[in-house]
Amino acid sequence: MSDILLLLLIYFVVALPFLIIEFFIVSIIKYFYAIHKNKKQPGKYSNKEIKKRLIFLIVSSVILAILVWCIVEIIIILNTPVAFM
Repeated sequence: MSDILLLLLIYFVVALPFLIIEFFIVSIIKYFYAIHKNKKQPGKYSNKEIKKRLIFLIVSSVILAILVWCIVEIIIILNTPVAFM
């Protein structure tokens, strides 16, 4: 039982934040690559494709903001007892 809990802890503490950050980086690179290629070669990417990549970028940035917010909240919660010592 403890091995399963350890694997879940590793997944939620290490793997999930890494995947969220990777999703954000890939989304931002794909969006700016499409914008850059469309400026050099107009019509290379359709407006629908660029809009889809923009939506992925917005979704990934919201997910990343939630992750950062959770990390900041954990730091605040851990530092609160120190302030009252």
